Amino acid sequence: MKVMKISTWCVVAVAAGLTAGCKDSETTAGGMEATPEAVATAPVAIPGAPAATPAAPAADPSANVVTVNGKSLTRGELDKELDMITASPQFAAMPPEQSGKIRTQMESRVVDRFVSQQVLSAAAETEKIEATTDEVDTFITGIRGTLPEGVTLESIMEERSITLDKLREDIGADIKIRKLLEAKTDALPKASEEQIKAYYDANKETFTQPESVSARHILIKTEEGATAEAKAAAKTKLEGIRTQIVEKKITFEEAATANSDCPSGKRGGDLGSFGRGQMVPAFEEAAFAQEIGAVGPVIESPFGYHVVLVSERQAAGERTLDQVRDEISEQLTMQEKQNTVQNYIEELRTKADIKYANQ
Repeated sequence: MKVMKISTWCVVAVAAGLTAGCKDSETTAGGMEATPEAVATAPVAIPGAPAATPAAPAADPSANVVTVNGKSLTRGELDKELDMITASPQFAAMPPEQSGKIRTQMESRVVDRFVSQQVLSAAAETEKIEATTDEVDTFITGIRGTLPEGVTLESIMEERSITLDKLREDIGADIKIRKLLEAKTDALPKASEEQIKAYYDANKETFTQPESVSARHILIKTEEGATAEAKAAAKTKLEGIRTQIVEKKITFEEAATANSDCPSGKRGGDLGSFGRGQMVPAFEEAAFAQEIGAVGPVIESPFGYHVVLVSERQAAGERTLDQVRDEISEQLTMQEKQNTVQNYIEELRTKADIKYANQ
């Protein structure tokens, strides 16, 4: 029986340049992955099963690469998904040697993910786990909401030859897997205080906080090679804006929104928090030297002329256990869930009938 069960909705997201919803793991400050569902798509080492080394490309696209309990992934299906994943200008611009190596690595991941999804889907069916129509509809609505402006789900599906029925089928399968894994991990206890403290003591360097500032700025841009007259005009314009701010005729945020050539202007000039080494030298020097709340003098950088307002300064130092207790607890609890899922998948795979083409 030939089937393609490799999360079509995930491929749709990748095709649109997205990552949301594709179970990519995020890393928190403690360095541990934060999504247990990601384990379902991660390689699992099973003795005697070369999951990380799929068969070499076959001339026949109908040839099986791997079969799990009678359900097969063909060479043609595998190549189609790899083409979707690597369909980007960045990948096309890579040297052939590098792109070939990356494609081989992706191939191993796709094959291994297929195996994991098949054994998990079978387990979900055995336990009679269902995905409702409303759950699938809600998920599709979420996908639509993450698409870039001007891109529709229908256009991506048409480009990738994915039918709506296929999309709904794969989303339903993934919802069932998520419910299955949640059932296996929801009852796990949270990390104890002893575990939290032990992790903190062993990883204190992870919780150091470098010096940083929170700031806004207004940029009047000058082009590369601008004449002295053009630069003088830009500086004069910004000095006039600064005067209006100092005289309280306009707020800094309003001035930035109305005048700044930086994209941050849409946020009232807000740059958020940043540390040393993240900004050009002249800007960094001003930001870290200014008094909090003071409207700084006009400064020049390679981008043009800036006025900076520092709203907060955070000193370098070590975050205390009290400050990071909840963060560590979440990380350790998530790690335990991941280990549980990993062990569960390994157990399912050892019981499954898995045949690789190169065996």
